[in-house]
Amino acid sequence: MAKFVYLNVNPDSEHKNDCVTRAISLGSGLPYNKVRKKLFFTARLMECTKLCPTCYCFLIHDVLGGIPKNCNNMTVEEFADNYPIGTFLVRMNGHISTVIDNCIYDIFDCRQHLLTNAWQMS
Repeated sequence: MAKFVYLNVNPDSEHKNDCVTRAISLGSGLPYNKVRKKLFFTARLMECTKLCPTCYCFLIHDVLGGIPKNCNNMTVEEFADNYPIGTFLVRMNGHISTVIDNCIYDIFDCRQHLLTNAWQMS
């Protein structure tokens, strides 16, 4: 059974609408501020906002090399249990989180949320 661990990688420990930056930073190993810059420039390139799913999905898949994984009709917990080894970014409606070796890292427990996308990070 997947476990949840509270982790806020925001360098100022703030609780704000930065789940995309936090998840990509943890999942990719890139510093938080570097991810913020990559999101900014990706948004400019694609003429959208950095929180637009099209924008950050492009960054995850095409820039950072995230490999799409099947997550149809799975909760975050079910996904983590089905993929117990590895680092994954998992997207729900309105949120994105990081799963590493069957453990969900986030600032709230999203284990029961349904997934829309998932990527394995190298």
